[in-house]
Amino acid sequence: MTIEMDISPKTAMQYALEDAKKKALVEVCGEKMNAWDMVESSSAGESFNSLNMIQIDGEIVDYDVLEQNHMVNPVRKSEIIYYCIINAHIKKGIEPDPDFVASIKGIKASYQAEEELTFSVIAYRDAYVKVFIFENEELGYRLYPNELEQPFKLNANQEYLFPTNKRSSYPVYTDKDIETDRIVFVFTKNERPFYEETTSRKEIESWMAKIPNNQRFVYYTSINILKK
Repeated sequence: MTIEMDISPKTAMQYALEDAKKKALVEVCGEKMNAWDMVESSSAGESFNSLNMIQIDGEIVDYDVLEQNHMVNPVRKSEIIYYCIINAHIKKGIEPDPDFVASIKGIKASYQAEEELTFSVIAYRDAYVKVFIFENEELGYRLYPNELEQPFKLNANQEYLFPTNKRSSYPVYTDKDIETDRIVFVFTKNERPFYEETTSRKEIESWMAKIPNNQRFVYYTSINILKK
């Protein structure tokens, strides 16, 4: 992974770790692409969107970081290369269900601190959803459900707005000039509780890995949070 001026070294190292985990999975399990198309109608007319998702038939059950470091690119001296080497325990899973997919709308690329997240989801089969935020390579927490929003079944092909009621809100915070967080949506065919609100990212990923591939659909996106 390379770092540009607007990405912190810690964030670059986090991306390097994620890249190492993905490469380990692809090396053992291979990868496949699922694609689906959508036509959206609005007052401005119709728009066509195509969504492609790479899925890997396997999970990282556990891993150890063997080496994390950085070096100056010998070709481009202004560029720093961050790299990570891991030893991963990988479990091959059963085939994903190509019909069990979902779409997410309304997530912006950047937010100011204290601004609130709002979004909508559409599951194309009946599903339950959990939403997590990964602040860094160590810390993660459950955004939904929460003490003000209980889990419920999403009916197929119906759009649901989040937060689901006026009492709940999802403000974002940072004490840095800029912070990059990952938002993770986990759709499951049956209700699968995750009880801790704030926990380690590794514990959340371990919970996800225990769900069979054909019982879940996972969607990742990232946001930048700017200091107010």
